[in-house]
Amino acid sequence: MNLANYRKAHASITAPAPSFKTGLNINLQPESVGEFGTDKADVLLKFPTVMPEDFLSEVFFRNNSLFTTHQAIADHYFVHVTKSTPCPLIIDIDGSGNLYYSLHILVDEEVCGQVLVRKKGTHTVLSEEIRIISRRNSKLYLLGIQDTEKGDVYALRQALVEDDAELDICDVEIGGTYVKNEDAVRLVGKDSAANVQKVYAAHERQRYDFSPCVIHAHANTKSHIVTKGILCDESKANSQGSVKILPNAPHSEGYERQDALLLSDSAKAFAVPLLEIANHNVSCGHGSAIGKIDEEQLFYLMSRGIRHREAVRLIATGFLSSLLSSFDETTKDTLHARVEKMLP
Repeated sequence: MNLANYRKAHASITAPAPSFKTGLNINLQPESVGEFGTDKADVLLKFPTVMPEDFLSEVFFRNNSLFTTHQAIADHYFVHVTKSTPCPLIIDIDGSGNLYYSLHILVDEEVCGQVLVRKKGTHTVLSEEIRIISRRNSKLYLLGIQDTEKGDVYALRQALVEDDAELDICDVEIGGTYVKNEDAVRLVGKDSAANVQKVYAAHERQRYDFSPCVIHAHANTKSHIVTKGILCDESKANSQGSVKILPNAPHSEGYERQDALLLSDSAKAFAVPLLEIANHNVSCGHGSAIGKIDEEQLFYLMSRGIRHREAVRLIATGFLSSLLSSFDETTKDTLHARVEKMLP
């Protein structure tokens, strides 16, 4: 499908056809230039003259004002993950003001890739949409790290996962004033799998809203959703994860878990796990736990000469440790530094 047919494909959207750009330095906002790419310019971003039709599928359309507004003003970029793509592919987003952008990521068959999106800056509004198509027998690990100073942050991930492919999405949220993070991963191929993780550390008056969703649209598919974070001061977090199994998806497995550790009396967390099952021959489950630090754990550490603040830090970082094992040391240090900063 030619890019000129983009508006026709989404008839209810009044946005113009998306413009695609390439290069190491891309002007992502009017007043500053953000780095957009990797260390190797020869395999940065490769744009075909014709947009892969799957990216314009109606399954990517969202009937809400936030999506429509984003499509109307966002810049669109195409990322092709091939066997020659450097691993990881690093995308840095920085700057100030309002920024709207969409990434379209295509993973070739039998390719294993990693994409790291690092978001910083002083944006008033940072709106991000990522569309992913994982071809047969491919594997993609997408890691997003959001550490903006202030402002509203909106992140939407949508994906189609084909036969025997696996998609891992992990978001680390430690910045922003209000953050809305949403996923819609559709397992359309047999034996496909998705793992979605959300890790966050909120303090002051930050508000985080997570809505991860995996849709099982084929037999023998698997999904695992985990949301885990710590909250301090007057921060709040809401997690509403969902696993949907369609009638044509027997022998599928889905599980979701939502945990939060409260470090102050004013911090609040809400967990709403949802299971929508339309086939009885499946295995699904969910769990959630929200609470404060166990006083016995705190007493045990302090009885061995560890000061109160350090004991709280050890417990908090230990609480997140189960999700940090796959992170690089820089990401771990960033998250640990945020926990240290949060403590009174």
